[in-house]
Amino acid sequence: MRIFKYDAVNSLLEDTSVPNIFLELYLPHLSGDCVRVYLSAWLRSQQGQISSNESIAKTLGMNIEDVLAAWTELENEALIHRTYPNENDKLNFDVAFTDLRGSMFASGVKPGTGAKEGSPPQSPGRANRSKRLDDENIRNLFRDIEQATGRPFPAGDYEKISGFLNEYDIEPELIAKVYRYCVARGYHTSAAYVGGILREWYAKGIRTARDADEHIEAVDMRFGLYRKIMKALGLSPQALTEAEKTVFDIWLDDYAMSLDDILAAADKAAGKQNKFDYAKAIIENTQRRTNKAGATGAGTSRGKYYADKRRKNEADAQARREEVLGALPRVAGIEADISRLNMELASLAFSSGPRADKNLPAEITAKINALIAEKDAVLKSGGFAPDYMDVHYDCELCKDTGILDSGASCRCFENVKSAAQ
Repeated sequence: MRIFKYDAVNSLLEDTSVPNIFLELYLPHLSGDCVRVYLSAWLRSQQGQISSNESIAKTLGMNIEDVLAAWTELENEALIHRTYPNENDKLNFDVAFTDLRGSMFASGVKPGTGAKEGSPPQSPGRANRSKRLDDENIRNLFRDIEQATGRPFPAGDYEKISGFLNEYDIEPELIAKVYRYCVARGYHTSAAYVGGILREWYAKGIRTARDADEHIEAVDMRFGLYRKIMKALGLSPQALTEAEKTVFDIWLDDYAMSLDDILAAADKAAGKQNKFDYAKAIIENTQRRTNKAGATGAGTSRGKYYADKRRKNEADAQARREEVLGALPRVAGIEADISRLNMELASLAFSSGPRADKNLPAEITAKINALIAEKDAVLKSGGFAPDYMDVHYDCELCKDTGILDSGASCRCFENVKSAAQ
C-alpha cells in the first residue's frame, strides 16, 4: 500500500505539522483507532515512506481489521480517498490525504467535510482555487478577524465562514469588515451574528469592503442626525433607544422634515418635563396641519411616494427593454456574452497560483469593451439611444429615493413640498 501526501518532508528529524482543521474540527469526534491510524500514516507520508496496513498495525499494536475499519471511517469523513489498482482486490489500495485547507474553501465544498458532496477530495491541480485557504487574502481574513476580536478564532466558526464564502459572491475582506463593525459598536462577534449582518448587507447589494465603507458612512451620517436631535432635546445621545430612532426616522423620512425644522421643535421642547413627547407632539401637529392644507405627498409617506415613482420608472425601463429585444434580437446575445466574460474576469480575480497567460484579464476586458461598443452600435442602428433600456430616474441625485447619501432630504422632495404650499 502506498500513502500519498502532496508535499512530503524527507527527513525524520523534521517536526510534523498536522492541519489545525483536523485537530479542531475532526479530532473531537473521531474514534481513537481512527486518530492513531491517521496520525501514523500522516507522519509516514511526510517522510515519503511507502507503507502497508500490516506495518501500520504492527507499529500501533492493532489488529489489521481495526486498521481497515479506521481507513473506512477516515474515508467516510472525507479525510482520505482510496484508489484500488485491482478493483477485485479491496484489501490492496492506495491512500491520498485530503488537502483540508484547500478543499475546505473550494467552490461546492460541503463545510466541515473538506470534500465536495458525492465526489472524492480534490488534488491541488484539480480543485477550484477561487476561495482556497492557502490564498493570501484568506490567510489574512482569519488574522484580521482575530485581531479585530482580540481572541483566537473559534474552531466551530471555520465551517460558518466557509459557508459564507461559498454562499455569497463577496470578497473575504468584507467578512473581516463585518467583524470590525460589530466590535466597534459593541455587538456580538459570533459567526451567527456576523452572518445575520452579512445577509442584510448582501441584500442591499454590498459585495466588497469598499461597499461596506460607503454603507457604514451613510449609517454613521444618520446617527449624526440622531445625535444632533438628542442634544437639541437636552438628552444624552448615548441614551438613544430604538424607539426614539424609529420616531426620528419618521420625522426625517415619512414627514420629510428638514433637520432645521426638527431642531427648532426640539429647542422648544428642551425646557419641558417630557422633552421627547413634547417635541413629538409639536411635529405631529405641524404634520397634521400640512396634511389638511393638501400638500402634495402629505398623508403619504416618503417611502411610498418614492417607491411609486421607482416602480413606474422601472416598469417603463422594462417596457423599453422588451421593445428593443423584440426589434433587435442581437442585443440579448451581446448581453449574454458580456455577462459570461464578466464571470470569467471575476473568476480570474479570485484565482490563485501562477497564471499561464498574464495578459488574459486585459484581453477579456478588451472583449467586454468591444461588445459594449457593438451593443451601442446595434442600438443606434435601430434608432435607440445607448441608455434607452436603462432606468431613467426623475432625480439623478437621489435615484428617486428622496434621501441623499448624507441622510439629508433631497432637494427634489423639498421642491415638491414648496410647490404645493
